[in-house]
Amino acid sequence: MLDCLINEVYREKKSRRPRQVVAQQLQKYNEEKSVDALTALLLQDEDVYVRIFAADSLLILNRPRLSGVWKQALDDESTYVIEIANQALSQIKDSNELLEAG
Repeated sequence: MLDCLINEVYREKKSRRPRQVVAQQLQKYNEEKSVDALTALLLQDEDVYVRIFAADSLLILNRPRLSGVWKQALDDESTYVIEIANQALSQIKDSNELLEAG
């Protein structure tokens, strides 16, 4: 199923709703392939309403390696995406501080 979702991310874009559903479903797969596909949607999809879904899902799968992705997302036209990016960066910072203190 994951491969089908990922294939949909990279297919020619025709309508918003299927891409939104794919972004929602990818959060259920805590795998690097899913994270990479969500990153592509967040940073490359021209539709802000798809990027919003991608940001929500990517936040659930957040990991330290995504710091650069989230910093790029701070330039998004959507204030919601920017808010999620700030939240994600804060989570990463807090996680790193816990690791250093531990």
